[in-house]
Amino acid sequence: PRLGGIAVFIAFHLACTAVFYFPWASEFKMNLDQDWWSAFLLGSSGLLLLGIIDDTVGLSWLTKLLGQSTVA
Repeated sequence: PRLGGIAVFIAFHLACTAVFYFPWASEFKMNLDQDWWSAFLLGSSGLLLLGIIDDTVGLSWLTKLLGQSTVA
């Protein structure tokens, strides 16, 4: 399916929101911190943008590989 990465991106970051902002999730905070989430948000946003461009325009395998390597 086209643009399926958007749902994965939203679901993951909603789960991170639950971990950081709901009081019942405090036991998970010891493994993850705000800096980790901020860095992951930046990287996953880059991959999401690359995936959207690929799904709408179509990129070559080499362009996708270079883009993913750059984000990583």
